[in-house]
Amino acid sequence: MDGWQAFGVLAIPVLAGWSVLRVWLRSGGPRLTDRLAAGFWCSAGLAVGWSTGPGWLVPVSWVLIGLTLLTHLTGLVELFASRYVGPARGVDPEEFRLRLLAVCQEEATQGLVIGVGPDGGLVVWGLEAAGVGRDRNILTWGCPFCFLEDLVRELVPEADGPVQAYRALLARQANQLFVLRRGVIDLRWQAELRQVQGLKKPFANRCGTHRHGG
Repeated sequence: MDGWQAFGVLAIPVLAGWSVLRVWLRSGGPRLTDRLAAGFWCSAGLAVGWSTGPGWLVPVSWVLIGLTLLTHLTGLVELFASRYVGPARGVDPEEFRLRLLAVCQEEATQGLVIGVGPDGGLVVWGLEAAGVGRDRNILTWGCPFCFLEDLVRELVPEADGPVQAYRALLARQANQLFVLRRGVIDLRWQAELRQVQGLKKPFANRCGTHRHGG
């Protein structure tokens, strides 16, 4: 094998790996051209490995093909994860907002965690004693991210910083939870962000403010 042939053999897995990386990491989800490029270079690796090239190209190509196919299972994984939280139910945004505000105005309510799940459902932890379970609350209309930000702004006097940080992280495909707590001295609500454990890609949304790829 001369120098040019060796270069070609090494270039194939590099190009295949780069194509697979683009399938996984492209903001807004992979394009058709990304999948076609990954399929082409992985197939080229198999063909060369089975013919005149080194044998290690075959297992490497199969691994890259498997990684590409895994991206098609993301939707099923997200569906399974969302079902683990609780059953989905449709809620009117205004009624749900008023209910949450009423519960949070009670002195017994000291804190909660709230966020938007991978299916767009709003999930609340910490209000079970007040009758708000861990259901996936699907808004009958409107953007769940806007709903969450507006709720935080209504409760938290100094919400601008956490809300802006929330938007910035969503834009980087890193979903977050809001942790809301009452202050120890003045009992005013405070907000901080907590990284989602598990699936971190936010719900694919298309409102004017929050446009996240699926």
